[in-house]
Parts: sequence; structure tokens; C-alpha cells
Amino acid sequence: MVTINSLPPEVLTNILNRIPILSELFSISTTCRLWHSVIIDEWFLQQRFERFKKENIIGHWKFEDASHIGHDSSGYTKNNYSIIGQPIQSDCFLGKSIQLDGQSMITIPVKDLARYQTDYFAMSCWIYCNKTYPTEWQVAVGSWYDWKNSWFHLGFYGQETLHNQILISNTHQYQFNCHSKTKIQTKRWYHVVIQVSREKQEIYIDGKREGQLDMTHPNNRSEIWSHPMSRTEKWEDMQMDMPHALCIGSKSSESSPRTFWHGQVTDVCICTKWFHPKEIQAIYQSKVTIDKVNFGKFVVNSIIENPSDQNEI
Repeated sequence: MVTINSLPPEVLTNILNRIPILSELFSISTTCRLWHSVIIDEWFLQQRFERFKKENIIGHWKFEDASHIGHDSSGYTKNNYSIIGQPIQSDCFLGKSIQLDGQSMITIPVKDLARYQTDYFAMSCWIYCNKTYPTEWQVAVGSWYDWKNSWFHLGFYGQETLHNQILISNTHQYQFNCHSKTKIQTKRWYHVVIQVSREKQEIYIDGKREGQLDMTHPNNRSEIWSHPMSRTEKWEDMQMDMPHALCIGSKSSESSPRTFWHGQVTDVCICTKWFHPKEIQAIYQSKVTIDKVNFGKFVVNSIIENPSDQNEI
């Protein structure tokens, strides 16, 4: 009688490699020593992470080409972008970044790109702020056109903590703010990940989840910009806005004020799936652009250095 554990190692590896959700993969790694040895393996985990990125990243801006500052290394947006002001290439610990002077931004049109028209996505980036102002917004990355295409925007106002905003229902305009615990300090880098679905938001700062927000009930909103729902309307029928354009350095090229960013931004990545917390930790702690992260090595080394990490996977 053939059992799964009697299969050749390469066959078992291929079977386990088809499990799409990393948390489930980590969970079944505790089933037996054989499965653990296959899954908690540097090659196995790295191959899975590479496939995850290839299949789900639909925008990646590293700003490595000064003559084509808006180049998307994922290839999905086909380098279709426009510029306001004079964003320039700058050096940073990751290699290159975009330097924004509070009057500059890059706009990438995405309204005709099917994979951007989603209410389930993640965005990862590194940000650095040169100046803060007590009564001004600054948005590092956003997509907030008028009141019908307000997908998200990541930034802060005055002395508030860094947070992300989502709009649900372009008729009623319920705004949901997911706050981190971090007040942005100038002259230092932060790694930020936001994860968004119709039901929930999360925000991670420097590898740690600092905020989450349940959006399954309208009472959790931060603002209502139009008029409240009637008693005959159902909240579950209300949809998130879809994006018109993605902006790096502001929330929009059309809104007023534009909420320009003062500082640097780099390694901006849009993903159609959520990252696992371990992947977010790896991206932050590796201190390289996301395409160079060795996730398999990170997981294996973290268990070797601290065996209790295995219980947290």
C-alpha cells in the first residue's frame, strides 16, 4: 500500500509545493519530521517565495534608472507614467530611491489594468521624511482620485501617526483609517506594509503589525463624507472604490491639496495577495529590495538562532 510518506522525496516536495497559503504550509510542517524537513528548507521556501512574487506582484518601483525614473520592474504597467515637478534619483541603503521635494510625484495610470481593479491587495515600501508640518498632510503612496476612485492612501497629518485610508461606497463615502503606533520622525527610514481587503485593513511598521481595522461594520468608520446609509440598505452590499491611478509622492495628481511627500521613497511594491507576517519580517530585516530577499534563508536561520521561532510560524 502506497502512502504519502512512502513517495519519493521529489514527489512529496512537488505535492507540498502546491499548497498556496503559507500559513497552512507552516501548520502542516508540524505533522511529522519528514514533512517538516521538506517544508522548513531554504530551497523549498525560497522557490515558493519566488513563485509568489512572480504570480502576484503587479508593480515594483526601485528607481534604478535615472533616465526612466518611473520604470516598473515588474513589467505589468508597461512603464506608462507621468511626472509632476522634478523627482530625482537618489542614493540610499537599498541602492536607489526617488527624492521628492514636496512639489513632485509620479503617476501611473491603472484604471485599464484589470489586476489593479481589486479590493484585496498589499503594498510594501520604504519611506524617509525630510520635513514635517503641523497642519499639512504628507502622502508617500496613494490612489485617491475624486470620490469615485479612492483606493487607498498612506501618509500622516501633522503629528498624527502614520496610517492608511480606505473609502467604501462612492455614494455614501465611508472612510476607514487604519492607524499605526508610529509618529514619523525625520531623517530615518521606515519599512511599511499595508494589507487591504473589503473586510479588514492591517498596517505593519518595520516588520511588526501596529494596527488593524475591521471594516465589516459601518460604525467602525472614521468619517462619512456624503450621507449615511438608509435603513433599507445593507452594508455588505457596499463596495470599495477601485483605482484610477497610482501615485508615488502624493495621494493624487488631481486632488487639492495634493499632499506631496517631502523626502525619499523606494522599493514600492503592489501585490494582489497578502504577505505572511514572516515574509514581512524578512523583507524588513533583510534590508534589500524585495526581489533580492532570501526568504528561505531567513526562516531557517531564525529557527537555528532561536528555536522558539518555530512555534510562532
